[in-house]
Amino acid sequence: MMAETISNIPVKTSVTRKPYGGFRFTIDIGTLNAWTFDLTNDEYEKFFGQMMEACNLIPTRFLRVPQTETKAAQASAPQPPPTGNGQVVLWQAIAKAVESLDSAEADWLCELLHERAVFGKKKYGGWLRVNNGRDALRDILEEALDGYMYTTRLWMETGSHDAEELQRAFLDALRLFRRISVRQKKTC
Repeated sequence: MMAETISNIPVKTSVTRKPYGGFRFTIDIGTLNAWTFDLTNDEYEKFFGQMMEACNLIPTRFLRVPQTETKAAQASAPQPPPTGNGQVVLWQAIAKAVESLDSAEADWLCELLHERAVFGKKKYGGWLRVNNGRDALRDILEEALDGYMYTTRLWMETGSHDAEELQRAFLDALRLFRRISVRQKKTC
């Protein structure tokens, strides 16, 4: 739900996903007048984007003024560079992949993990290690948020079901992250 005032008339808008695809967009000016539009996914993306841009509207549910710095606000704060000489993470990641996946999937993932680890070693000057001076949960949050944004971009560009499935996987990871961080706060 969004709220904005145009010429001293309060305007409320809402968008709901229809069960069989598309969206229902409602504009309510508060004087018993409301307009409802049923839009396809493409029409919705175009219309809503133009509406938000033209009216400079911001969804009110995203407007939160934090009283103190929250974990979410900390997701953009810099962390120290990795340090230490703890156990190399790559070998355990490969072992877990081999244990959990069939051989073709494990081969594929292990090759990607190795390539990524070599890239990280060049970028950061060493392998990813445990107890490296960084907050591991925060690293996970930052990467999951980036992944969610990238999958959203892919869905916006292609509209494919595969992109939507990837997007849901990152949302699931973010939900799991939230549950874990809430549990950890209770035990601290």
